[in-house]
Amino acid sequence: MDVNQTRFHLVYGEAEWYSASAIDSPSGDPLFDWEPDQGTLTLHAQLFILPKKSGSVALDPVNRRGAGRDRYGNWYWVEVSQTELRFLGANGSAQHFWQSGDEALECPVSGSFFEVNAPVSLDLVFSGLAVTSDHYLVVGMKQPKGLLLFDLHAGDVEVGDGADGVGAGGEDAESFV
Repeated sequence: MDVNQTRFHLVYGEAEWYSASAIDSPSGDPLFDWEPDQGTLTLHAQLFILPKKSGSVALDPVNRRGAGRDRYGNWYWVEVSQTELRFLGANGSAQHFWQSGDEALECPVSGSFFEVNAPVSLDLVFSGLAVTSDHYLVVGMKQPKGLLLFDLHAGDVEVGDGADGVGAGGEDAESFV
């Protein structure tokens, strides 16, 4: 009992904490860890391993395509076909985001008529995907080797083969998988 007639007791420092908490867990693992830099006692760190769902199979590396979320909570991923990028917005329904046939023609600002050749459709095969903190969507391509860079804020896209500084293309470039 202290001077105020309470049953509180000050436990100060590692030696006092460990003597006050001498009871360990039944498994023999310590219940607490002492943090000397902060002078604090914490619960003992334990590694949590997610249990495997019954009936599930290990994910084959060929099926690991990548996904990412932007700062607004929108999800982007590479579709199973690896030729399309998908998008899941706040409304909760998955939508088409982009594929190689979506390239738009650039029109001149002037009002004169001109002949337009149809854009050449590339057969792109996507592999990995990530969203950067600067709000860019970076997509790795297996065919042709290189990167796609989407400016999610401005709505622009660049195709990089390494020659223009976008992407790490060339013969030796490899996307994930």
